[in-house]
Order: sequence, then structure tokens, then C-alpha cells
Amino acid sequence: MDITQLPMAIRAAYFTLHRETDHRFSELGVTADQFVLLATLRVARKTGPRRSCSPSERCQGKICKLDRQRPKEIRSTLGSE
Repeated sequence: MDITQLPMAIRAAYFTLHRETDHRFSELGVTADQFVLLATLRVARKTGPRRSCSPSERCQGKICKLDRQRPKEIRSTLGSE
């Protein structure tokens, strides 16, 4: 492989992994992006406030959307129950 093709090969591998992860998490009713957000929030709750997820409207919107979709599972994942 030519070194100039490396960035595109890495990108293709990332998207392949992301699609497969989305497929696996769909059985649980969440996307790969939602899982990463929940995992980040869980770590942030345990370690104290860090700037891993800023309180932006985008982040707040995702949390609210997740909470409406599956409130019990989301709260238990975050350790609120």
C-alpha cells in the first residue's frame, strides 16, 4: 500500500467498525454514538467533573432524547437507580 492511501484505509476501517458496532448495539436499542455518550457520562460521574462532555445544547439534547426513549435503562446505566 502506498503511504498516501493510508488515511483513506484508516477511514474505511473506522466506518466498517462503526457500522458493525451500530448493528450490534441496535439489539439493545441504542446506537454506537449513544453508547459512547453514556459511557463518557458514567466515567464523568465517577471521576468528578471533567471536560469530557461539555454541557452544550447538542450533548444535552442527546441525553434528553435518550432519557425519553429508554429512561429506566439509561438511568441504570448511569447508576441513578
